Amino acid sequence: MTHEQGARAQASGLALVILSQLSMQFGAGIATFLFPHVGATGTVILRLFMSTAILFLVLRPRLRGLSRKALLAAAGLGVALASMNTLIYLAFDRIPLGAAVTFEMLGPLMLAVILARRLSSWFLALVAGIGVWLVSGAFPFGPGATEAAGLDPLGVALALLAGASWAGYIVFTRATASLFRGADGLAIAMLFASVCITPFMMTVDDLSAFLSPTVLLLGLVVALLSSALPYGIEQLAIRKLPTSLFAMLMSLSPVMATLAGFVLLGQSMSFVELAGITCVVTATAVALRGQAR
Repeated sequence: MTHEQGARAQASGLALVILSQLSMQFGAGIATFLFPHVGATGTVILRLFMSTAILFLVLRPRLRGLSRKALLAAAGLGVALASMNTLIYLAFDRIPLGAAVTFEMLGPLMLAVILARRLSSWFLALVAGIGVWLVSGAFPFGPGATEAAGLDPLGVALALLAGASWAGYIVFTRATASLFRGADGLAIAMLFASVCITPFMMTVDDLSAFLSPTVLLLGLVVALLSSALPYGIEQLAIRKLPTSLFAMLMSLSPVMATLAGFVLLGQSMSFVELAGITCVVTATAVALRGQAR
């Protein structure tokens, strides 16, 4: 590959990652329109069920002859997917999208810090901590200053737990990718995730709401935008970009979530909160790039 071809490949890869992140976070924004009908948990159920159906129809994964190790890896990934999606959607129901995804990013960041085992990584963790402090609203200065944290504490806790699940998702994704061909492992993991979330259907007040054409249509859109399209796009992007750059671009999530929250839901953030998001994004990007190397 010539230098010019390599530059074109990286440019197209960059565009694909940005498109993937936009798709995922705008899908999350659209998902909030389902909350009044089926609640946050019902929305997760709809998304996982429909995403599983789409992946099985497109990929047709092989289910026979799988080793116990492969099934355990897929099951672990499925549990991580179910918990990550449920927790972050519950957080979306309480705090703005941008803030929720910023707190969630701490999971991958801390995983990178722990694996790196370098003093500079702990400095990045400090930078991210300052960013989270700014995003939380608990700062004694500026026009948006508040006496206490400006965000719902439970919403923040749910987003942090979603971040821990995201770290688990990264670990199990690596294990699953090494044991399955193509994206078969993802499809089977989504099936496990759907099974895990099924008992929570009892928390939905009106199960008949799942039969509403509006709910089904929105659910399909969310499944496509939040799962099927971004996962597929990232499979293309990772072939065009160095692993370090691909990992760094994943930290764009809070920025895209803030944009989606503003466009779809009218959720605005103060200058100080945006500065906090910038701190978290920068720290995460540097940490993930270093870990990928």
